[in-house]
Amino acid sequence: LCLVGFASSWIALIPIGVAFGFLLYMGTESLSDNDLFERFQLFFTDPSLYPPSHYVRFVRRSVIHWYTVIQLLCFIFLWLLHDNFYVPALDGLAVPISMFFPLVLVAMVPFRMFLLPKVFSKLDLSILTSVDEHSIARLFY
Repeated sequence: LCLVGFASSWIALIPIGVAFGFLLYMGTESLSDNDLFERFQLFFTDPSLYPPSHYVRFVRRSVIHWYTVIQLLCFIFLWLLHDNFYVPALDGLAVPISMFFPLVLVAMVPFRMFLLPKVFSKLDLSILTSVDEHSIARLFY
């Protein structure tokens, strides 16, 4: 980050299309490692063709789908809040609604800690939110 200030004249030489193309490439490449995207693909995949990943082996399909729906709804809510679409009904507010984005983002932590355990079992949540296969093995062995 310190170099950005010194290299700003060089960065200005990069065409906008190249920068957008690079960011688009990086975004699409990172989708293959995203658990939300993998679980979203399970909606459209035949259950017999599910990958042998850890949550598919230990969690019921309905639980995986409900967890994915809740996570997608939270993501869409945060996206709509952040982008602050120009809705005429919101023009009368004293502050832009996108100012609440950090508060809602932080509110996702207690949502995960206190509300989701009322919907899903602790074991299901720990499996669905685990980082790697080795942490799943520690849950069972």
